[in-house]
Parts: sequence; C-alpha cells; structure tokens
Amino acid sequence: MRKQWLLIVFFTACIASIFSYTACTYDYFVDETNYIVYIPEVKDKTIDGCRVMVYDKSGLLVGDKSTSTSTHDTKIPLGLFTFRLPVGDYKVYCYANTDGVAFSDENSYETSAFSLLSHETGDSYSQPSDVFFDILEHTVKHPGILVSDTAAIERYVGRITVRFKNFPFDITNLASIDLLAEGVATKQYLKHDTLTTYIAEGDVMKHTNDLSTISLAGGVLEVDHRYFPSVENSYKTLNFMFFDSGGTQIARIPVGVADPDTYIPYRLYYGKRLIIEVDRYLITTIQLVGWDEDIKTGGEVGVW
Repeated sequence: MRKQWLLIVFFTACIASIFSYTACTYDYFVDETNYIVYIPEVKDKTIDGCRVMVYDKSGLLVGDKSTSTSTHDTKIPLGLFTFRLPVGDYKVYCYANTDGVAFSDENSYETSAFSLLSHETGDSYSQPSDVFFDILEHTVKHPGILVSDTAAIERYVGRITVRFKNFPFDITNLASIDLLAEGVATKQYLKHDTLTTYIAEGDVMKHTNDLSTISLAGGVLEVDHRYFPSVENSYKTLNFMFFDSGGTQIARIPVGVADPDTYIPYRLYYGKRLIIEVDRYLITTIQLVGWDEDIKTGGEVGVW
C-alpha cells in the first residue's frame, strides 16, 4: 500500500513538472485580446462602414477589422474592435462612413490610401461619403495587459455651399444642376492625415443635383456638396450647368474658389464649410465657417 502511495506521489510530481515546463514556454495570451478600440458611434448606429487599421513601427498592417468584413465578430456591433498585438509601437487609423470611398494598398503604411469612387464612364469621380476619422497611437509594453482606447472620431470631409441670387436666366423650368469640380482632391494617403493629393492631374468630381436636393428660397438658389480637404496651393473651379426639364442646358456658371480680387485660393479644411455667394455671375462673398455654421459678420476667413 505504501509503495502504491509512493507511485501516485511520484506520478503526480512528474505531471506537475511537465505542466511547469510547458507553462514557462507556452504563451497563454496567443489567442487573447490585449488591445481594444472602442467607437461609441458604432454601438449607437450613428455611423456606418467603420474600419480600424493598425500599423506597426515597420509600417506593416498587423490588424484590420471593419463592420462590413468582420461579420462574425459579435463584439464589433458593440463598438469594440479587438486586437492581439506583440510588444511595440503602433499607429491606429479609424474611419467611418467609408462606403463612398475606395481603399487601396492597405498592407503598407507608405502606400495605404483611400480615394474618390470613379464614375462608370471613367472620366470623373463621385462626391465622397460623409467620412469621419480618428488617428491613435498605441504602445504595447506587455502582451498580457489589456488596454483600451476610445476613438474620438471627427468629420474628415469638408463642404462647400454655393448660393446664387439674381439669376441672369429664367429658372422657371429648372430641373437639375450638374457640378463639374476641377482642382479638387481625389486621394488621401493615411500617413498624411488630412493633407490630400490627386489620383492624377486633371481629376474632376462630378455630381448631379435634382430638384429634391436644391434649395430655392427668397430668390436664392443654394447647392451644397462634400469634398476632400483641399490640396495645398490648389485652385478649385466649380462649374455649374443648369438644365431644364427637357434636359437642355440653360446656363453655365463657373465659380472659382478664390478671393475675387486677389485670386488667392481659399482652402477647405476637414470638418469645415466654405460658403460662397454669387450675384448673377460675380462672387460677392466667400467665408470659411464650421460645418453647421452660417456666414457671420466681421470679415472673411480662410484665405492663404
């Protein structure tokens, strides 16, 4: 009996020794989350098409989750984007309402970008969706410690509102307005935050507004469009073509986004709004305000 007891003790000690050895060599956190990005707007369903991309110090994409592709992740509808990251430093990019832009070359930090969607004709690009974003920095000091960040997303796109008054033509039969915007940004590299560029020189953005998207009150016709932030030192021209119900063009008014006296371009920043007032064919006022603000007295702002 004593021999049997000794054998049991010896066998138990051997098993304990094996587990002790494996515990020293096995990483128990291999399948566990150690970093969470919380985006409350996903949980509240106030944004769509949310994507979180994580780049390590070498510029390699090491984490990528989105509401559209990670459909089996039950935590994402709660606004929780979870990752397992080794020790190191990371840049974390969060984008929302991305259905109206196209991502490309995401695997490398140096090339990762998003751009406007091309029209089927291939000769112009579409107005962007109402993109929101936040950029975070995260350091993993120990792989077994869970850390979370809450993204404070803000609006990436800007908007330009053009108000026409004292029309030099009859708008009784006005049915739609085409916008052909020249000199506008079409591409955003992630590494440049909100400093934009072009897919190619000569890019144009095109959009058609029918009567349901046109405001006409007090003799003032107002149209409003979203844009990427301005390319530095770029001159934008917004060409508006007015059509009647039969599809005949009844007028064309080009609007230069620049000081009418000095021709110095106005820069559209992310989350901001440019309001341009046009009297017949002449620009009378341009001001840069907040996204939901209107023109205020006290002079113009936003010139560079």
